[in-house]
Amino acid sequence: MSETKANKSTAIPPYNCFRCGYKMTATSEAYGDRTPSAGDASMCLMCGHIMVFNEDLTVREPTAEENAQIRSDPDIIQADIVRAGVVSKKKSDK
Repeated sequence: MSETKANKSTAIPPYNCFRCGYKMTATSEAYGDRTPSAGDASMCLMCGHIMVFNEDLTVREPTAEENAQIRSDPDIIQADIVRAGVVSKKKSDK
């Protein structure tokens, strides 16, 4: 995940974040020019909740082990910082 490609989006089965309910229909950036695979992480754009893709690109909650591994990934940490800054700016612009 260390090299990010252009902002190509991949349609995925729509899902709502398990924490805040935000609806997501695509994934982008972190996977560059590939579709996510089973076991890859998905982060809610609104609240930063981490979910994990299944084979059919639906999502599930991560196991405790997966969550610890994902949350310690420097790319995930950086993505969450950027995400939080964007969400904060959008809220302050209203």
